[in-house]
Formats: sequence, structure tokens, C-alpha cells
Amino acid sequence: MQSTEMLFFDHNPIPLFLLDSETLHILEVNHRVIEIYGYTQKEILQWQLFHFHPGNEHKQVEYLFNDNTEICPESMEFTHITKDGTLLNIEFRIQDITLQSRKCLIVAIIDITHRKKAETELNESRVRLAEAQEMAKMGRWDYYHKENALFWSDSIFSIFGLEKTEKSITYETFLDSVHPEDRDKVNIKWKESLGLQSSYQVEHRIITPEGDLKWMNESCHTEFDETGNPTHTVGIVQDITELVRTEKALRKSEERYKGIINSQHDMVVRLDTQNRFTFVNETYCKTFGKTKEELLGRSFTPVIHEDDLKGTLLAMENLSQPPFRAYIEQRAMTVNGWRSLAWEDYAIRNSKGEVIEIQGVGRDITELKAAESALRDALALEKKLGDLKSRFVSMASHEFRTPLASMMMATETLENYRHRLSEEEILKYLSRIRRNIEYLRDIIGKVLSLNRIESGKIPFTPEKTDLNHLIANWLTDYLEKNQLEHQIDFEPLQGNLIIEADRQLLIQALENLLSNSRKYAPEGTKIIIKINRIGDFVTLSVTDFGIGIPEKEMEFLFDPFFRASNVVNYHGTGMGLPLIKQIVDRHNGAVRLESEINKITTFHIDLPVMT
Repeated sequence: MQSTEMLFFDHNPIPLFLLDSETLHILEVNHRVIEIYGYTQKEILQWQLFHFHPGNEHKQVEYLFNDNTEICPESMEFTHITKDGTLLNIEFRIQDITLQSRKCLIVAIIDITHRKKAETELNESRVRLAEAQEMAKMGRWDYYHKENALFWSDSIFSIFGLEKTEKSITYETFLDSVHPEDRDKVNIKWKESLGLQSSYQVEHRIITPEGDLKWMNESCHTEFDETGNPTHTVGIVQDITELVRTEKALRKSEERYKGIINSQHDMVVRLDTQNRFTFVNETYCKTFGKTKEELLGRSFTPVIHEDDLKGTLLAMENLSQPPFRAYIEQRAMTVNGWRSLAWEDYAIRNSKGEVIEIQGVGRDITELKAAESALRDALALEKKLGDLKSRFVSMASHEFRTPLASMMMATETLENYRHRLSEEEILKYLSRIRRNIEYLRDIIGKVLSLNRIESGKIPFTPEKTDLNHLIANWLTDYLEKNQLEHQIDFEPLQGNLIIEADRQLLIQALENLLSNSRKYAPEGTKIIIKINRIGDFVTLSVTDFGIGIPEKEMEFLFDPFFRASNVVNYHGTGMGLPLIKQIVDRHNGAVRLESEINKITTFHIDLPVMT
């Protein structure tokens, strides 16, 4: 590879292998491979890629890299083993290249270990949720009216005692399972809900194929098209047989009922119409570290997170309306701190249909929520890394092409026509090559500087600094060294202004801002450097009257390699502003900007003042 290619190969943040495409022997690796796998470069270059795979994957890897394979997927998941025995879940990204007439492969290794762990935890949580649904004897059904197609969740088949087959389930299939004495009631409720375009709730009995009698609670919601015809109904069915039996048993023996409830692993409570406890089981008491005597007659609301209280109370109020049930997620202060709880609440009504009590069954879903959040974070990080890679490739292809082409043309001219050129012309071409090398070195330096600052490898040595004097002295030196096409105005703040600052880093940030102003503002316009103080912070501002920044793109300016849409005709890497932000962050400061297109742009650096 050429030197520039090797530079990008070696400094790529993704582990890269260079392989002989025929033997799969490793020809070269970048520094990330050495960091992650723990081997030395000398050790790695003795092996094939198979060395890092467990034995049972060798055939799959060989198949993937086989030239005779008609279909070669873009990526596959494998396992890699590091020197210390750590197992990594990885994906391949494979690119064919030719180096000096030799067919090679560049293999990028994407570490998906954390993502796979999050997916596993989420799947386990979903399994637990399905088990909870099965334990609660609940299920969902969907009915598509035009097709007369009814779809049941697996738990409904279990509840109805039916085998799950490929044969379609219809509304008539459902009615056949309903107790003959309840079919008219169910059918009337169903048709009334369609006629009134409203939800409905009904309790009824079913008879299983084995002849068992069960009580069901059905509730549903229907969607209608523009002409008022029903299209899709979603329903919830719950086997309340045990509840009915329990309520009957309660009238015979309240103590026996309490014994059953207290044996449950879930939290079980009962509330009166004023949301005061009339019953709590042992699990609830243990969860909140209270005795039954401390809870009975008191409201449940003190333990609920203030941001979730309003929604919880609203759901409780709605229990007085069909379907007389509610699913509530809330955060509560338990003996183990704030935990996420999920509640299934059910309104208990008297013979007149009036709500007399509310029964709730709750369980801790904190781990489930955490797994879902971890998966979302992993996907967001993967997208961010993809965007960063795309911006880097775009910057590199744009900013490197021109200087490389210029150097190539100058080199070819010197090689082929040096004997015809004067000494002055030769020096001109050499000067062009030197300028382009310095430009490329500056780009690479910015990338490395940002990486070193982020990783803490650049020393940060703050010291007491008079900001007025620092900028005045720097500006004098800057004006002597640079021929400017702009007028630079410096407006210091009266009096001494002492801050804790790494002078070299702060000057680097200021030079980057001034460089941007000179680049994007017309020649002859003014650039203003100003110092203000507000409270315990001093603000260093750089203002120019150039092309401005689109408002929708301001939030992305400090992302590496991002460049605004109106600077396509200007050279740049998109590294200056991220570097400035890192420097200001090291000073416990902040960067702000204000801009109007084709009018004005001001960057503010806020730094704490010593007291």
C-alpha cells in the first residue's frame, strides 16, 4: 500500500486485517487489532485468519472466503478469541483489493459483543413477559372483518383448550366455544359495539373440548373506515375463572382467600374508591419495607414518582368505565430504591355495576426496561458510528483528492521534464509539493489531536492567566506572522481578568475560530474578537460577517467531520470545531454560536473566572 493508504489503514478506529485472498494468510494488521486481540504484530503475521476462530467455525469462514462461492454475504456473525481467552461476537466487512498485482482482501472486524448481550437480555425479558402473560391467563386477539379472519395469541389457544393448527380461526369458531346460555349475550354486545362504533366489555363462560367450564373477561376496540364499516378489532381476553371462584370462596372464607393471595410472588393489593389500601399481600409489604398495619387505610400515592402520579391517578379514575381494567407502568420508591413497576388493575363491582373496590396485581419490570434501553442505546451508537464513518470517507475523498492530484502532477513534471525546467521552475514545483504535504499533515494532525484530547493523552496544564494580556500578546504575534485580508478588531475587558487556562490549548482554539472567520468571510470585512464577563463566567467571542451557518445544521457542527451544506466550495475537514469543543470542555467551559445566513456569525467561548 502507498504511504497515505497505510496511514489510514493503521489509524482506522476499526480493527483491519489485510489477507492474501488465496491463502488467507495475514499480510498486515492495524494498531486496533493489536490493542484488542493482545498479540504482537510479529505473532499475528505468522497466522491465517482461522487462528482467531474456534474450531467449529473454520468451515464457515472457509466457505465465506471461497472464491467459488456464488453468493458471498456482506457480513456474517462469528466468534473471535483474544490472547487472554476473551470471546468476542464479531461481524466481517470484506473488501477485494489488488496490491502490486496481488489479489488481497481487507477484512474489517465489527465488535457486536455488547449488542448481542443486550439482545439476549431483551429476549430473555420478553420470554419472562410471555411467561407472565401465560401465568396471568391473558391473551390478545385480532379480527379482520372483511376477511372474517380471527387471529389468537398462543395463550388464548391454551385458555380455550384448542390445538393451534394452520386452519383459520373465525368468529363462528369462537362462538362455538362460548357457553350456549351466553352466546346471545356475547353476540348482542358485539353487534352493539359495531353499531355504536364503541368499545365493549363482557364476561362470559366457555366450554373447552374436555368439557371444562371457564369464565372469560373480553374487552375490545374496533377501527372503522371512512364509510363507517369496521375493518380491524383488537381484543383482550383473560381467563377469570380463578378470580370468579376466588370471589365465591371469599364469601365463604375471607381468611382462606388472604392465604392464597399472600402466597403469590407478585404484589397483590386492594383499594377502596378513595385509593386507600384495604388489603396488601406479603410481597407488597416486603417490596416497600412496610407492615400491613402501616399500610392499611392509607393511600398508595406517597411512594409514586411525581412524574408518574398524574397518569396513574387518571388510569385509576378510568377503571369506573368499561373495560374496568387498566395497565399502568410507574416508578416507585421501594426498599431497593426507584424501581419500575407494571400493574394490572381490575375494578370489582357490586350487583348494580358500581365499583366498590379495585384489585391490582403488580410486578417489577426494571430489568426489562433496562434491557430495552440498552438495546436502543446500542442501535443509536451503531448509527452514530456509521454516520461518523460516512462523514470521514466523504471528507477524505474530497480533501485528499486535490492535493494528491497536485503532487502527482508536479512529481510527473519533474520526472519527465526536469532537464527542460529552470531552477526557479523546479523550486516552484517542489514548493507546491511541500505545501500540499503540509496541508495533508495538518489534516492528519487535527484528527490525531482530537483523538489525543478525547483520550486524555495531550497534557492539560492550566495556570493562572490574564485573558486580556494572553489574547493581546498572541494577536500581536499572529498579525506579524500572517498577511491578512481582513481587519481584526480586539475589544478587551477593562481591568485584570484571571482564569485557569492551558494557554497553548486556548490559543489553539482561538486560532481555529479566527481561521474559520478568515476562510468564510469576504476579504476586506471586519473580524471582531471581544471579551465580556457575566457573573462567574468570562465570554470570549469571535464575530465575522461572512456566509453564516444554516440554522438546522448548527447542532451538528461539533460532530467530527461534519461540514455545513453551504461550504462545499471551501476546503475543510470538519475537525476544527470538534477540536475547539474538546479544548473548552477540558476547561469546564461551553461553546455557543449565533448565526444568520450571509450576515453574521459569532462563536462564544464561556470560561469560569477565578474567584
